[in-house]
Amino acid sequence: MGSRSRLEIYLDLLQAVSSNGGRVDIARRAKLTLSDVENHLSFLVSQGLARTAKTANNRLRYELTSRGFEVLEAFQGLGERREARPLGHALSKKVKA
Repeated sequence: MGSRSRLEIYLDLLQAVSSNGGRVDIARRAKLTLSDVENHLSFLVSQGLARTAKTANNRLRYELTSRGFEVLEAFQGLGERREARPLGHALSKKVKA
């Protein structure tokens, strides 16, 4: 598996945060170290895509904002449309000389 783009990392994090759980769970789901999760999540929080919340036992957790859900759904929809088209779709059209 090759390295992921920053966008792919952010999308993986949004997906992991939407599944609930603490930082360790998010790190495992997103396949990132805890320090990377902290850095990237702080960016997502600053952009209004996620927010922090405290659990009943005073632990920090992250949750998506409505904007975060919108972004995640939009990109998931793009991925589905992209996968639905066969690779040769664009090549099958006749080109006028």
